[in-house]
Amino acid sequence: MIPLNAINEKKHVCNHDNEISYNNIPSDYFETFENKFGKRFLQFSEDAQPLRLTYDITQLSNSANGTGMTDAKRNYIVKILKAAQVFFKNLIQIQPRSTPIKSQGLRFCGQAPFIMYYPPELLKNGQGIYNSDMHLLVTYFNDNTSSQLASAGFCELDPNPIIARVRFNIGTMSMSEDNTTFQENVSVALHELTHALGFSGGAVQYWIDPETGRPYGSSTVSKVLQYTNLWGFSRVSKISSQNVLQVARNYFACSTIDGMFLENQGGSGSMGSHWEKDLIRNEYMTASQVQGSVISEFTAALLRDTGFYASINSNLLSPIYWGKYKGCDFFYNVCNSTTTSYPEFQPSNSINQQKCDFYNMAIGIVSSTIDIFSQCPITQPYQNEFCQDPQFKPNEQNRMNTGVNSYCFQSTALKNGYTSNSQYKNQRCNKINCNSDFSIITVYLWQQESFNCTSPGQVIDLSKVSTTTYGVFTCPQDFQMICSQPKTCPNQCSSNGVCINGYCICINGYAGQDCSIKCDSPNVYDGTRCISQCPNNTFKNPDNTCKPSCPKGYYQDYSLQSCLLCHSNCSTCTGSSPSQCSSCNLGFELDGTTCIEHICHESCGTCYGSQYDQCTSCQSGYTQKGSTCISNCHSSCKTCSVFYDANSCTSCDDGFYFNNNQCIQCPSQCATCETQNQNGTLIVQCIFCNYGYTMINDICLQCTYPCADCYDNQTSCTECARSHILNVNVCEPTCDESCQTCSKFVDPNSCTSCYPGQYLETSSQVDQGTCIQCQSNCSTCRNGQSCDSCISGYLLQSDGICTPICDESCLTCSSPNDRNSCLSCRAPFVLQNKQCLQCGNGFYYDNGSCVSCSQNCQSCQNKLKCNVCLEGYNLDKYFNCVPLNSCHQTCKNCVGDSYFQCTSCPQNRQLIKLDASLSFGICQCPENTTDYNDSDCPQSNTQKYILQTVIGSFSGSALTSLLTSIGFQNPLIILSYFTLSQGISYFNLLNAKQSVGFDEALGIIQFSNFEFQSLKSIDEVSNSTRNLSEQNPAFQQSNITSITYNPKIILNHKSNKFLQNSQVILWIQEQNLIINQQNEQVLFGQLAFLLI
Repeated sequence: MIPLNAINEKKHVCNHDNEISYNNIPSDYFETFENKFGKRFLQFSEDAQPLRLTYDITQLSNSANGTGMTDAKRNYIVKILKAAQVFFKNLIQIQPRSTPIKSQGLRFCGQAPFIMYYPPELLKNGQGIYNSDMHLLVTYFNDNTSSQLASAGFCELDPNPIIARVRFNIGTMSMSEDNTTFQENVSVALHELTHALGFSGGAVQYWIDPETGRPYGSSTVSKVLQYTNLWGFSRVSKISSQNVLQVARNYFACSTIDGMFLENQGGSGSMGSHWEKDLIRNEYMTASQVQGSVISEFTAALLRDTGFYASINSNLLSPIYWGKYKGCDFFYNVCNSTTTSYPEFQPSNSINQQKCDFYNMAIGIVSSTIDIFSQCPITQPYQNEFCQDPQFKPNEQNRMNTGVNSYCFQSTALKNGYTSNSQYKNQRCNKINCNSDFSIITVYLWQQESFNCTSPGQVIDLSKVSTTTYGVFTCPQDFQMICSQPKTCPNQCSSNGVCINGYCICINGYAGQDCSIKCDSPNVYDGTRCISQCPNNTFKNPDNTCKPSCPKGYYQDYSLQSCLLCHSNCSTCTGSSPSQCSSCNLGFELDGTTCIEHICHESCGTCYGSQYDQCTSCQSGYTQKGSTCISNCHSSCKTCSVFYDANSCTSCDDGFYFNNNQCIQCPSQCATCETQNQNGTLIVQCIFCNYGYTMINDICLQCTYPCADCYDNQTSCTECARSHILNVNVCEPTCDESCQTCSKFVDPNSCTSCYPGQYLETSSQVDQGTCIQCQSNCSTCRNGQSCDSCISGYLLQSDGICTPICDESCLTCSSPNDRNSCLSCRAPFVLQNKQCLQCGNGFYYDNGSCVSCSQNCQSCQNKLKCNVCLEGYNLDKYFNCVPLNSCHQTCKNCVGDSYFQCTSCPQNRQLIKLDASLSFGICQCPENTTDYNDSDCPQSNTQKYILQTVIGSFSGSALTSLLTSIGFQNPLIILSYFTLSQGISYFNLLNAKQSVGFDEALGIIQFSNFEFQSLKSIDEVSNSTRNLSEQNPAFQQSNITSITYNPKIILNHKSNKFLQNSQVILWIQEQNLIINQQNEQVLFGQLAFLLI
């Protein structure tokens, strides 16, 4: 198991915005755009062709870019570029250039440290780059301290990006032969090149407005790029362009979304140019990539909205499920929701617990601090415990069945005869197989030994379904997500291609299902050898092999004998035209053979089709039931004029009749009914009868027992009650109603078999007897003491007793899956009114009970260690909650938390300002009290004695020095005393904390002129700190400069020069030895005094 600090070792952190440069865009670009390019409705181009991406790798051989480059690393980077080249060729179509790419008169691109000088062919007078739509300048750097693996951005527009630059960090990027690592590095390259294609906050102003055919420009970019406050951050970017907005609303099932949020974390290098990671975590355009990142409909929508490209093919996209259909609450609150706990996030009390990740792809640990772009508690996968990673080997003892199509599950499976292994705890990787409608998942414990999951969350006793394994297995909650995950490519394409939805697209020169066969381009592999063209009735597949069929999203082109991509709207097709579709991609529905954009039913807010039962969210006034939106009328109304009002019905459902704007239920015998007015009296008359009734003279009469149902009359049976058989409209008795089968009619002692939930009790060796009810929770049994199987919601124990499968919060319970029937609880839950509840805010769990935290603490680990403080308080270094910006104990109001920053004082103190220009000062205790630097001023003469001692001591010393100077007729003695006093103060008092009042005493001595150290301010919150809610201190970590409550005393600017002044005094004293007149000596002494 990889330790926690290495979990994210391979993660790429993008620093795009710190390195992007738009200096090469002409200053008059917007003003001259229409004259140069006309109106560019690029998204509607009909002559579009696959994107031609070319690159220049000259700088990979320039040692001036950094040390460490080798031929192997250079070739590795080139192979990554080839994989990106073939991917974008399939993903993007563009209106092709008819002229070579050249610079518009510039010689370089970017700014230090990422500057790329143009090669001669790119210069304005150069030959240009032919047969290219975007030319990439490639370089490298070597910084093993950086988490950035690569960076890229465009240099020039014409009007789409035509010149771009990319650099790779060979100091951090792992270039091992491991195929999984290669795919991760390809994903990093695709991420960075997508920035160069236009995915950048600063590039939005250059996107083409589909309404005008011109760039938005800085004046109208607010049409698609706005800023808002979110989760405690200001100026959070959101994209509201047409396709992005539609995808976001449908994906999250929230019709009120007015823009898709961009990242608000990570500082200026990441903010505003990546998707918000807490919303779509494994999308490859989030600011830091996780293993298994994919390009999704979100990034495709954004690239369409740039206006640079004719189409983005949805058949190259992969599904994501993080937050899908979770609604507006998830979108606006994520893990900070106060109403819903989402499976994407883990509860805060599960930090450091081992669990499966959200996608069931890996075993990991719950953390809220590893990812700087999210502090929501999530399961962070261990990098060496991905279930499908070939490096994660199977383990027979622990039933760890890793490999292709293996997923992580909550399980304690062990081979019989072995005990628990602490390493894997309650998680196992098992291979699975799903049936066609995803209703059954077959789980393989080891090799071919398997069992079926038939319902989400189903708990299975493995000893009941396996002869070699024991333990408990919990089936996944989301069958659709598990069964729809993109399949792992064979051998991860052998580092010679890019993996898309389970199949490889091989780079030129390689072929085979796993791209492992060398085959010079344009040759193809027919299964035995490389040939120039596929044989008849076979087609060149994306893996450069000849096969009789094509992958999903491709069609068979007989003229080229090749698999070509379907139109972007089609998921399957018979040709490239949008009118040759067989099925449609997300956002479209089939109309004949054409995929048209669906328009939601009037009741739906968002939808996956145009029918009334294809809603993912509802319009105002409707409530969602399954995938249908039901009107918010009163339950008795079918339609209404006023919501939730039983007196405002306008029509009624079957089983109700309409009367005075009310829907009244028909009599119990009527399936449907109507009313008639007879002489002013309203008469209710049945139209059709319910089961068990028959219509006789316009009245529904109950059938006569043993008829279960009848017609024409009450005794003409059509169905019979239990233990009766129909014989020409007559129900004749068979067995006693307690028997399922019997040897003698209407005899409870002659049963030969029983209904489910009963067992046959015989009195002799004769196989007949009485049917007796099993124990209440048995589904089947052989006697009254034990069960053979249990009813739904119960688990069969080894002693034959069916015990309820408790709600996850309960340890034991009286009813299954009922959080209100707990008998005992799992830690850290406590039992209260038959519910297992977590300790609320201000309490912590301790041996089965909730104990209150310390004062002002919102959540804590124990009484002595607070984790999160209440609003207005912050943790000190002792884990106590202290007020934010609290005043010193001596102040009533203040501008800071030091004792000399009071603005008003308690009644027992007086405000003394240190300077008349200041608005704050010291709250001084009155005379005859002692100031102990707290709230009290106890009666005492200590302060007076300190003042008298200091003044007396200094005065006596000064008088002695003065008399000595007079006696020796040398004034420099007393001046030297003053200088020595200041020197001692400088060395001894500079770092000493002084009690209140001492500064006042020093202030009286005018020759020792002190000032106080300025209070340092609180820094702004660091950009690398996540703050999901201003009301939740659990996510508030301020970087606060340390503040001393008793500030240090420092000397003023004059006294700080005492050494320099002493040199002047020594020089004057030297002159005194030469000059003998006393008057001149005194004059020089006075001059020295003034200099001090």
